[in-house]
Amino acid sequence: MPSSRVSRFLGLVGVCLVAVARGSGTSAQEAFDASAPAHVMHVEGSATLERDGQIEVVTLNMPVVAGDRLRTSAGRVEILFPDTTALDVDEDSDVDVLSPTLLRISAGRAMLTVAGPGDPSGAVRYQVDTPAAAIETDGPGEFRITVLDRRGDETELAVTRGFARLTNDRGSATVRAGEQSIAFDGSAPTRTQIFNSARFDPFDRWVAERRSERVAAASARYLPRDLQVYGGALDRDGSWRNEAPYGNVWYPTVASDWQPYYNGYWSTVPSYGWTWIGADVWSWPTHHYGRWGHNGRAWFWIPGRTWGPAWVSWAAASDYVSWCPLGFDGRPVFALSIGTGAP
Repeated sequence: MPSSRVSRFLGLVGVCLVAVARGSGTSAQEAFDASAPAHVMHVEGSATLERDGQIEVVTLNMPVVAGDRLRTSAGRVEILFPDTTALDVDEDSDVDVLSPTLLRISAGRAMLTVAGPGDPSGAVRYQVDTPAAAIETDGPGEFRITVLDRRGDETELAVTRGFARLTNDRGSATVRAGEQSIAFDGSAPTRTQIFNSARFDPFDRWVAERRSERVAAASARYLPRDLQVYGGALDRDGSWRNEAPYGNVWYPTVASDWQPYYNGYWSTVPSYGWTWIGADVWSWPTHHYGRWGHNGRAWFWIPGRTWGPAWVSWAAASDYVSWCPLGFDGRPVFALSIGTGAP
C-alpha cells in the first residue's frame, strides 16, 4: 500500500466494511449490476485522471466515477461500463464523466460501443456532450465522436453500427450505420453522408483489437452475461474445474504463494469507500464479483453477479491492518490472528 495512504487506513476501515455489507445485501439480478462503477479495462501509454483536484496516473482496473476527468497524451485508454459498454479514448483527448450515462469530450476522439440486445429498448442510452453539439445514442451500436479543432467548434459523428442523434441549438441529424455528420458551432449539423467504414486508421485498428478481446471466449459459458467480456483474459490466465458444492470455478495460473487481494493496492473512491485496485488483467471480475475459495492447495474463484468494492474480512492491530477474502458463505476463508502470519 502506498505510504501516504497508510495513516488514513485504520480510521477508514469502517467505511469499507459498510461498503462491503451494502453490496452483500444486493440480490442477484437478471440485468447488469447498475451499482457498479465504470473502470479502466486497458491503458496503453500515458494518461492521467483528475479527481477532486488530485491528478493520478491512470492504472489498470482503476474505477471511473462521476466527476472524473481523463486526459490522454501519448496514450490510449479503454473504459468499460457496468452494462459492458466500452469507451475507447484516442491520444490527445480530454473526457469528463459527468454521470454514469453522461460524458463530455472537449478535445480529441473516442469510440463509444454501446452494448445491448437486438431490441434497442434494452440498451442503456448514453449522451456525449461536445462544445459544438451533443450525441444521443438510441440502442446498441458503435459511434465514433471527434472534436475536429482545438477550439472545439466542430464535432463529427460517424456511426459504424446502430444510429444516434447529433443535436445542437440550431438543429439535429439522425445518423445511421455507415453515415456521418458534422456539427459546427453556430450552425445546424450537416446532412448525413456515407463514409467508408472499412477504412481503418491506427486508432480504428486499436479499437478493433480491443473489441476482439471482449468477444465470446471459452470461459463465457461459465460466466454471468455481464461478465462474459472478461472471458478472454480468464482463458489466457487460468482454467475451469468443477468443485462441489460450488459448481464450475476458475483457477488462476499463478505462483504457488499467490493470494487474492495481494497484487494491487487500496484506494478510496467517492461513493464506494476503500476499493481494491488489482494489478492483474483479470482482477476486476475476480475481486469485485463472486468469492474466493481454497482447497488446501490453491485458490479458486467462484463467479457471482453482485459488485462490491472488495469482498474481504478485516482485522486490525495497533500498527497494521490485515484482510482476508470472504468465502462463498460470507465468512473469511481463513481465520485471522493477530501477531502471527503475514500482516
